[in-house]
Amino acid sequence: MAKIGFGIVTYNRPAYLEKVWKYVVQNVAPYVDEIVVYNDGSTVDYKRPYKKICNLKSATLIDAKVNHGVAYAKNKLLATLQERNCDYMFIMEHDILPVSNKVIPTYLAAYKMTGIDHFMFAHHGPANTHAIDVQGPIVWWPSCVGAFTFYTKDILEKVGFMDENFKNAWEHVHHSWQIMKYHNVPYGYWPDVLGSETLLKEIPGSIDKSSIGGQETPERLRVIVDGLLYWKKKDKDFPAQHTLEIYQTALKEAIQND
Repeated sequence: MAKIGFGIVTYNRPAYLEKVWKYVVQNVAPYVDEIVVYNDGSTVDYKRPYKKICNLKSATLIDAKVNHGVAYAKNKLLATLQERNCDYMFIMEHDILPVSNKVIPTYLAAYKMTGIDHFMFAHHGPANTHAIDVQGPIVWWPSCVGAFTFYTKDILEKVGFMDENFKNAWEHVHHSWQIMKYHNVPYGYWPDVLGSETLLKEIPGSIDKSSIGGQETPERLRVIVDGLLYWKKKDKDFPAQHTLEIYQTALKEAIQND
């Protein structure tokens, strides 16, 4: 039988992880074989959620001593689940609540019905307001969001993991684009399951309180621009030139107003 893995990445938000864990135990644990929690070098106390995580037999805790960033953390989760022979893998950030016990069965059913081997929850943050298309159990959205993602073992073996040269910006978008290119899907078409907003919820205000930074400060905008410039240099078929120009303008304005 296929083996299912589930990973959670967290950093400096123990209260978030504790809240999320209640939903994971109730709505995720009965449907998966392995759960891995990766703490990316937090500098605050995690004793309360750790105690609860250790009570679940299927859960493994990886407590890193150094912060490596989003790409490294998610790659660590994927690699760990691969090493445990998981055929299907879900990766979630610590501000997403699996509020329904149908979340794992629904995503797996959509994969089996369509053959699409990578989905991403579209309703984290304000980016996706209008869908591009609906095809059976799949909704295509214009913005790529990486807070909750599904992968098959087969697609990861084909495209590999995230590029860790991206530093907390664009790592997931670039990786998902590689997968969509493999399926001849153009940039700007990102798949999620129909009705995912009833299966998953974000913790209110989580983006604004993100340790990466929800606000468009000069520092954050510089990270975003640097990531896009790296991507452009890396790939001749760079698909986000218009986005790069928008953020370069925003960075100039932010510096002038700072």
